[in-house]
Amino acid sequence: MNIKIKTLKKINICWCILLFLILFHSINNFFWIKKDCNSGGCDVCNHSYLTLILKRNLSQIFLNDRPIGENLRSAYRSLEIGAVGWPRLVHTIAAIVCFDSEDELFCIRYSNILYFSLLLISIFLIGKKIHSPSAGLIAATLISFYPVVFGISRKFGLDFPAMAMVSFVVFLLIDEKFYSRKFSILLGVSIGMCMLVKAQCVLFIGGPLLYVIVNTVRNNENRPCLKNLVMSMVIALFIALIWWHRLFSYEGIQEIKFHFFSDSISQYKNYSILEALSYYIASIYENMSPIFFGIFIAGMIFTITQIRRKENIILLLSFLPAYFVYSFLLSHTNVISARYLLPAYGSLAVMATVGMLNVSNRKNLQFPIRVLMTLLVILGICQFFEISYFRAGYPSQWFHSTKINNHKIVIEELNAKIQSFGLPKNRIAIIENPDFSGDPAKLLCLYFMAVDKKNDIQLSSDGNIPSIVRQKFLSDAGMVDFLVTTSKSPEWIDLSGLEVFPVVGQRELAAKAIKHFRSFKIVRQELLLPEEIYLILLSKY
Repeated sequence: MNIKIKTLKKINICWCILLFLILFHSINNFFWIKKDCNSGGCDVCNHSYLTLILKRNLSQIFLNDRPIGENLRSAYRSLEIGAVGWPRLVHTIAAIVCFDSEDELFCIRYSNILYFSLLLISIFLIGKKIHSPSAGLIAATLISFYPVVFGISRKFGLDFPAMAMVSFVVFLLIDEKFYSRKFSILLGVSIGMCMLVKAQCVLFIGGPLLYVIVNTVRNNENRPCLKNLVMSMVIALFIALIWWHRLFSYEGIQEIKFHFFSDSISQYKNYSILEALSYYIASIYENMSPIFFGIFIAGMIFTITQIRRKENIILLLSFLPAYFVYSFLLSHTNVISARYLLPAYGSLAVMATVGMLNVSNRKNLQFPIRVLMTLLVILGICQFFEISYFRAGYPSQWFHSTKINNHKIVIEELNAKIQSFGLPKNRIAIIENPDFSGDPAKLLCLYFMAVDKKNDIQLSSDGNIPSIVRQKFLSDAGMVDFLVTTSKSPEWIDLSGLEVFPVVGQRELAAKAIKHFRSFKIVRQELLLPEEIYLILLSKY
């Protein structure tokens, strides 16, 4: 009885510390995002743009007197904007969370705290299940201080939610309570929602799921649970098809061709398989930081030596298939990014922690290992504050200190001038010149959208690098009310961004658009800092 009471007290203490850890990161992310003015990164602005558009559509759909069935059909159709490869679950959740927010861009980014909480709770439960509450708490603490984890939690995208959802599904598969119908329904819903976050999640949960199915079929005692397991798969399939039936549409087939069968050549085409494998190991080293990478390697080695344990097999299968698949794709397709392995980081943190704790138990090294773990946590906290607030110019796009600029203030000033014209709808075109393109231009677009719902924004190159002007932008030039461009001089209208086009036949269209925009009058100039270039607002009125 005393042992049970002590165990319950220990578990309660661990839960309290875990909740404190979640609160710590919630507060830090709140102030960090409030302070940061320029948080870009691959696809970050695109996902924010989709969420703003979706939020506007949902507002128009549900704030009317139409029947609810018609509103739901309209809401579903509104999800079809953007790429087929990006399911809309994360965007929809963010749009709902920020429905009444006055600071939409902050709220969209801060909505990641939901997934941060789910991630830490899932890691704690996995560690608690396969070792002890202390192991779960240590693993949750370690992963929360991986630079890539706390860094990408401050940027809006699909990779961080995917990491949280995959970790939760891995916990359910390790827990393995298929005798319970409620548990089986939860597993099916979780896998389905996981697929509605990002398709690549199948690489991280497919291996563990297949292992559990085979293990259930082979074990006569577990065969009665097979019916519940099949029910889980059916539920997951139906939920996933809510979005992924679009993969068989014309748009879906075109995206598959672009990513896997296009003529675009990988910059790593000359890599051997060993070089490709080492590429992703190097990315793990950078994303975890040297402080935590050593313990990951030690824990991984110990996990492999204990490969017969069911839990270790599930953890390894949530990492190795994706690792080998992405390493193979590295030199053959344009599907390349170190962040693609992020959903496996939860399993890696658990393997590192449990492996080290098991080493201490077997080799009678409990005290040194505990001291080492304590030092790692302390160093991780110090590194957390250094990267987040004190170290400027950190080379990673995913974790860095806050970046300060006056872009939002400038857009508010320009928007005030635009509103003075009193138009029912403001058609604004932004030219992406060579000195201001990509993410900075996308962020200007987002600020214009967030500051006034009447603003209809067009980017000349859609924020792509290299900046190649879109034909639609040129053909719609006559309908534009306001033009925004950058210039090194407040008196010079720089339209050089319109002179870069992919088709020779667009030359006449570009010349016509440039001639039309030259007739616009300058109505406001503001200096962008720290770039020290002018943002010029022109009007045709």
